[in-house]
Amino acid sequence: MISIRGDNIQPLVKHHFNHHSIKSPGFVSAGRLASEAGLSTGAVTTVLDRLERAGYARRVQDPGDRRRVLVELTPAARRELQQLYAPLTDATMRQLEGYTTDEVSLVRDFLRDNRRLNEAHAERVRVRRRFGQEGEAAS
Repeated sequence: MISIRGDNIQPLVKHHFNHHSIKSPGFVSAGRLASEAGLSTGAVTTVLDRLERAGYARRVQDPGDRRRVLVELTPAARRELQQLYAPLTDATMRQLEGYTTDEVSLVRDFLRDNRRLNEAHAERVRVRRRFGQEGEAAS
């Protein structure tokens, strides 16, 4: 069995835990949060109000578009997320040590392709729901 510890697997695991994750550095728009969570902008506003009061998030104005609000996690939230996910990251690393590089690549490719299928299906469901809601409103 080929050991995949170190250079072979570390980037894969880090990518998995950081890709599209709220704990990754940077800002995300409130609108994108609403869209990706499948929530109304009003619901996201309520959630952000609570996160701000708890000291986990802060809103900033988008310097490129004054109409947009960007959201970032506070250092306190990042610390808590690190503590929360560190055991899972460590356990995942231990689990992956038993696989070859080719086996991990196969799993990665499957998960990536399956994610695309799920995203496409979710979009079909959203369109169907929108159509159904508009049809009900018209009747």
